[in-house]
Order: sequence, then structure tokens, then C-alpha cells
Amino acid sequence: NKPEAPPASEAAEANADSRLAAIDDSLARMNYGEAARLAAEAQAQYPGDARLHAAAARAQARLGDAEASAAALQRAVAAGLPDVGALLADPAFDTVRDHQALAAYRPRRAGKAPAAPTSRIRAGDVEIIESADGDVIRAGDVVLDTRP
Repeated sequence: NKPEAPPASEAAEANADSRLAAIDDSLARMNYGEAARLAAEAQAQYPGDARLHAAAARAQARLGDAEASAAALQRAVAAGLPDVGALLADPAFDTVRDHQALAAYRPRRAGKAPAAPTSRIRAGDVEIIESADGDVIRAGDVVLDTRP
């Protein structure tokens, strides 16, 4: 009496799960090079698994490679990653989040009107305008604008 083997799709999913666990383990141990290598192998074997592409994006981000991270992120989205924003919020992306390669995945800011000035101070040719968005200081032809 041999035990019945699980269907091929279940076995493949279990193997993809074990690959993901190994990648996550390498990331937790801060062995980012190993995590990236494992992720590359897993992506090749399971190209339709968004979780593996997302793990590869995290590993590449930890290595500081924004372009490789963005490429893996693109594959994750193509494979059906449900929430890019949640992935990019991961601390793994802290060093690469603002890189141009990831610009397409950053949330778009709605064009909001600047906050109304909360105070305006003028003395001679110096003017200071304070608002919730930041301050603007003008002295003659020099302007210091701290708004985003």
C-alpha cells in the first residue's frame, strides 16, 4: 500500500512554498546574496508565482540594486501581485524606494493646493511665510522654500 501522491499542482505549490520559505529565511539572516540567488532560481522554475517575484524584488532591494528590484517587481505585477503598495512599504525597499526605476510603482499624489499661510512676517526686504506645508523665506532676491 503506497500512500497516494498529491496532485502535481499541489506538489508544485508546496515546492514553491518551500522555495519562498528558504528565500525569506535568507532575508531574515541578512544573507541577501543567497536570497537573491535562491529567488532567481525559484523565479525560473515558477514564473507564474507572484510571491517569488516579490521575494526577488525584496532581495534585490536589500542588495541596493533598484533596477533588478524593479524588474522583479514588474514580473510580480504581471504574475498577479495584488498590492504593490504594501510590498513597497516593506523596509527592504527603504534604500531604493525613491530610485527612478521604481517611480512607476509609487503612489501618485493628487495635485493638492498649497496650504494657506498660517503667518506672514515682513521686515524691510525680508519676508517669512509659514504654512502647514513648510516655510518660504525671501530676503531680497534669495528665496528659501522648505515646502515639498
